[in-house]
Amino acid sequence: MENDVVFRKPVESKEVVEDKKEEVVDNHKITSGSDDVETPIALYEQMKGEPYTAKYYEVSKIWNNPDLDMKSDVKSIEKYYVSKVQRNEIADGKDNFKKFIKGLEKAIGVSDLTPNTVKISKLAKYIKFMQEADKIDAKSRR
Repeated sequence: MENDVVFRKPVESKEVVEDKKEEVVDNHKITSGSDDVETPIALYEQMKGEPYTAKYYEVSKIWNNPDLDMKSDVKSIEKYYVSKVQRNEIADGKDNFKKFIKGLEKAIGVSDLTPNTVKISKLAKYIKFMQEADKIDAKSRR
């Protein structure tokens, strides 16, 4: 019996020719915050330096003025919304924030003609009331 089985074939060596490499130029710039990517409301203040509530109500320049006593009200609205997001009651996003706020405004009877500073104050008081009611509900379930 003839043995025609070949296990290996010799490899012919080829010369390696190096091509001229073109220099790669990176024209992309990295920015800290782009407006086309939506910042979650929960992280908005950390990333932008002001609560989204202040931007939404167009009080960015005055929301933290100590003479107006608006800072705690703005923060309580934002905190209430974020707590709802964290409990998965609301999906985070600017559109959902708007719907959430409009629902609260309707519940307390403020109109589009009401000044934003008054809306903020009334919403903060209503939210404080709702949080107290939530605590009472939680206690009664025990």
